[in-house]
Amino acid sequence: MLDCGFYNGMKYAGFWKRLGAGWIDGFALLLPTIFLLWLNSVSRTWAFLTEFPLAFLVYAYEIYFHGRSGQTIGKRSVNIKVMSLDGSAITWRQAFLRSSVGVGLGVLYLISTLAALFNITEADFSALSWPELAVKKAALSPYINEITIAMYAWMASEVVVLLFNRKKRALHDFIAGTVVVETSHEPVETMSAAGAGTI
Repeated sequence: MLDCGFYNGMKYAGFWKRLGAGWIDGFALLLPTIFLLWLNSVSRTWAFLTEFPLAFLVYAYEIYFHGRSGQTIGKRSVNIKVMSLDGSAITWRQAFLRSSVGVGLGVLYLISTLAALFNITEADFSALSWPELAVKKAALSPYINEITIAMYAWMASEVVVLLFNRKKRALHDFIAGTVVVETSHEPVETMSAAGAGTI
């Protein structure tokens, strides 16, 4: 098959299309995120109940839509799709593997924020404004700075790897054995066996 930016007759999805899809997905999750953040500030009890969905909402969204169709709302909007390297639909296992590092970091973040909540009394929780509460939670969350740095480092490494490999695969694509392609691109004819490169 062609090796010059094409995969099974479709073009590899590059950085800008994937970024656009990410922005659309962010908007799709905006209202539920705002609602969860509001509930999180209502009381200490609600804070405990909402820390889990806050930590994993993005990853649950990604895993569900990728496992179901290979496309999140954002990817469908910009006509790109996640596929297995052999051209087949991705499996639920692959969908999880694509988000597995994020899930692992989310677990660490959740443990850290729950530890902070255990050290805030109901009275203190009720007396503090939302910004004051956020500052106090951050101050009481063990290793939160290191976890945050690890999250940003992971995201940065994803972009760097995507930009500097021929097939435009991010690290999570290498972990899951996937590639992202443009579904709107017209199929191109494959080269003859003698002249075709393999990918």
